[in-house]
Amino acid sequence: MNVFLKFVKEYNLLLSKLVAITTDGAPSITGRNNGFLALCAKDESFPTLCAKVLKFDHVMNVVTRVVNYIRSSSTCHRLFKNLLSVSDTEHGDIIFHADIRWLSRGKTLERFCCLLDEVRAFLRSGPF
Repeated sequence: MNVFLKFVKEYNLLLSKLVAITTDGAPSITGRNNGFLALCAKDESFPTLCAKVLKFDHVMNVVTRVVNYIRSSSTCHRLFKNLLSVSDTEHGDIIFHADIRWLSRGKTLERFCCLLDEVRAFLRSGPF
């Protein structure tokens, strides 16, 4: 908490403009008593902060299931890559989400959102 407040002072940021904090869900951040969010909620320096935790597990579960379905067989995966090659996309493939690295969650969601139209078209095109 002190490191964060030092950073805010150093860069002349206004805490009154802070409206949300996005986290990776680590206990040190989301802990009920000593987590960063709990400390922020107790601190008077954060007058406008609404410390609500949004869970995105339901979104991540759907994305993971769709990605796993697309990459489940080489034929299915190859057909999806062919669809991407003929469409006007900047990405050539969809990426796996690895639970080991929390950073991959964001990359997987970002890529999935970029390819959402193609994923929809692929899933509608028929059973595989």
